[in-house]
Amino acid sequence: NFAPVKREGFALTVPKMGRYEEVFSTDPYEFGGKNILNEEAVRTRSIVDAEGTKKNVIDITVPPLGGCVFRKQQSTDAAL
Repeated sequence: NFAPVKREGFALTVPKMGRYEEVFSTDPYEFGGKNILNEEAVRTRSIVDAEGTKKNVIDITVPPLGGCVFRKQQSTDAAL
């Protein structure tokens, strides 16, 4: 985010359905930020874009003048 305002509810396209967690942010206090973090894991939702393509997105908050990195959580539904 190169703007000086946070972006709440930003729809980020992700490759697979599931839950995603923030693993890095540039906004913690120790980096001089305002500690705007995505502390809870977020679940994907499906959308259809203008071309009719189905996509998976997560709704996140992006800090002002910063960035964040997410990873898909491992499923705990192991078949025995």
